[in-house]
Amino acid sequence: MAKENVGKFYDKLAQDAALAEKLNALDKDFAEKKGASSDDAAMREKAVEAVIIPLAKEVGLPFTLEELKEYEQEQMNNMTLSDDELDHVAGGAARLKWKTRR
Repeated sequence: MAKENVGKFYDKLAQDAALAEKLNALDKDFAEKKGASSDDAAMREKAVEAVIIPLAKEVGLPFTLEELKEYEQEQMNNMTLSDDELDHVAGGAARLKWKTRR
């Protein structure tokens, strides 16, 4: 159930500008205090534990770091494109049509 809270928290962030601004300010403050880049995976986890998880709990949508990772993995799995979709993105369909017109 708490994994569902991750999605609800993301939705709330998208709809609540004040919450998003608060998250950005907390994240910036954390980064300045730690003097690290959010590109560093270990630092990202520390930021999630120090900033995102407490903020989610504050708005009544608690979840753990592990639940966040599971949610993100599911989202990535759902973003997989079919071969047909990949052909369209890569321009394969246009090339195929061009070849058949010759």
